[in-house]
Amino acid sequence: MRVLRLLAILSLGAIIFVMWYPQRYLFGVDLGSQALQDGAFSACTFFWILTRGGRLRSDPYYEFRSSSQTIDAIPVKRNVLQIASELVLLAALLEFGQQLLPNRVSTFHHFLVNSTAVIAGGALCYVVIAMALRTVYGRRFVQYLVTLD
Repeated sequence: MRVLRLLAILSLGAIIFVMWYPQRYLFGVDLGSQALQDGAFSACTFFWILTRGGRLRSDPYYEFRSSSQTIDAIPVKRNVLQIASELVLLAALLEFGQQLLPNRVSTFHHFLVNSTAVIAGGALCYVVIAMALRTVYGRRFVQYLVTLD
């Protein structure tokens, strides 16, 4: 879980770096490229969803008698919606901040495309998690991801 947290924090730092680096080009890489920004936002969404995971739902009767716990899909859905909304707000803030940088271009279209990448990444993660929760092995894997701490 620490590795996932580290990857989530690094991906967030990469987004801030890509969006707010004062020059448009760094070592020949176009930081204003929409594909680069969309990939960074999608990766950040993926890592934050995996990092936060979901909450465990346990039957009160078996709470102290058994270690069998199941994952509830509703908190995972809330988690995906919360992360997506936070990253959309971050995309708006970063796109607005690009107006202050001299060599960067900020447009509402770029904000919409970055927001779409966040929402699509979150929806894809939710679909994969929901499909995994329907199988025994997938449920075990998701439970392993959630209970690593």
